[in-house]
Amino acid sequence: MDILGWPVVFLACSAIVFPSSAGPDSTPTVQIVSEMPTDGQLEQYAENSAYVSPVEVAPPVGRILLMRRGEDLCTLRFTKFFRGKSTPMGLFTYGGASFYAEYEWQHLKLSNGNPVVTSIRLGNGKVSEKPGYGIGVLVFGAGTRKVVCGPFELRWHYPINVTFFEGAHARDYGIELAPTNWSKTSDLDLADPRLRWFGYNEQRRRSLIPIEDLPSVRR
Repeated sequence: MDILGWPVVFLACSAIVFPSSAGPDSTPTVQIVSEMPTDGQLEQYAENSAYVSPVEVAPPVGRILLMRRGEDLCTLRFTKFFRGKSTPMGLFTYGGASFYAEYEWQHLKLSNGNPVVTSIRLGNGKVSEKPGYGIGVLVFGAGTRKVVCGPFELRWHYPINVTFFEGAHARDYGIELAPTNWSKTSDLDLADPRLRWFGYNEQRRRSLIPIEDLPSVRR
């Protein structure tokens, strides 16, 4: 079976088997994730693959995730993710674990599909999910749950999953995301045939793309 012209391997969340190698011009293998992955499984995926779902994309940790809308292009690279200490339940606080990630970003302007380096802005940030607080049915979330990358402010899920959503509602905001195996903005090659852009699509199946099948520096 194939999806978007890519071969498909059906994959249960409990087992991950990647091809041993793939050349720069080989056809990427899409591995279907049949069940909603746990946080622990997403942590494993982040080490050697990109995760794509109907509502979000996660690159391999330390690799660039591209964002684009119109002439705006951003590179986002998560440098680390980790779990914090669990918080005990209190009178006005809900107990539970805390989750964190740190990232770097650069904002470029596109000109005829190519990044213009003279328009760069750059920065870094931290995101977090923490136990909520409140009383009764009045509950408030805690933490910083949006990644900021130039003009983009997209919702984040642990460990390094970036949604297509700028607001609270699941809808198409006109944003596309592309996972890569690049680690520096200078590596970018928007003409690389392995570069695949994903938008919000409720019909898309959850899948993994092995890191060796993502756009990388040609040697």
